[in-house]
Amino acid sequence: MTKKKKLTNKRQKPTNPYFTGIRDGLTEVLGALEKGEKLTCHQVSFPAPPEPMAAEEIIDLRENQLHLSQQLFAYLLNVSVKTVQAWEQAINAPGGASLRLLWLAREKPDVFRSILSPQN
Repeated sequence: MTKKKKLTNKRQKPTNPYFTGIRDGLTEVLGALEKGEKLTCHQVSFPAPPEPMAAEEIIDLRENQLHLSQQLFAYLLNVSVKTVQAWEQAINAPGGASLRLLWLAREKPDVFRSILSPQN
């Protein structure tokens, strides 16, 4: 008795990349649930803390990029004029939230210019 080989004439469809992504994601979720892991809907990556800014960089930012007086610059950053002066004279160095604001002002000066626009 000879065994007959069953022939199928079905062509294999190419795998849809969206389906593959969904399948892989569901497999990952099921694996995490089985392990008792906490599930999140998104991943967040935080930027590295900004590098310290030298007095010359702060002066350049204020005068040449934002074109502000010390008083307006202090108002914009919500610090005192004496604080800005101390930064610019290298008596104190900005840190924490002030350093992040200075970094943001350097990277996105239009955001700060829009705060000072006459429309506000």
